[in-house]
Amino acid sequence: MLASTLDNLIMAGQTDVAELARVGGVHSTTIGRYLADENEPKLSILRAWVRALKSPVARAAIANMICEGSDCLVVAGPGAGSMDHNGDGKVDMLDAMGATSDAIRGLSSELASLTSHIQSGGTPATYRGQFTAAATAAITAIHTAQRVVDAAPVIGVVGERRHARPATA
Repeated sequence: MLASTLDNLIMAGQTDVAELARVGGVHSTTIGRYLADENEPKLSILRAWVRALKSPVARAAIANMICEGSDCLVVAGPGAGSMDHNGDGKVDMLDAMGATSDAIRGLSSELASLTSHIQSGGTPATYRGQFTAAATAAITAIHTAQRVVDAAPVIGVVGERRHARPATA
């Protein structure tokens, strides 16, 4: 799976062998072995790629490959370069809530625009696909916000080291 992900990213112009080698701290022949599916990188290399590749699409694709089989999803888009949404130097629940709020605000604007088009004489059927996409995105944003709120006491601050504590009786 890694080989095909890296190959697709290179073919799409999202990264190249030189960048993967430089960011991962390995030789380009090592990247060749990853591409040939002869070897797998250490977690530290994968983490370096997710943190430092130039393309947010490449970072998200590699992060999603790492999360394969879980309910985790990493997305790339405008502003996806940094998860520190509020610029306070850490990634926490406030960042997740701010990003979700911005997404819902954008969806609200999209729905208002679609409504205006229909009220101006547009045929509702013409905008059905756009409406369905906007409504689905709104539902996803709301579910994401709820999961963030539910998980906040468990996940704490992302990016700061947390040490496991032994359970007490």
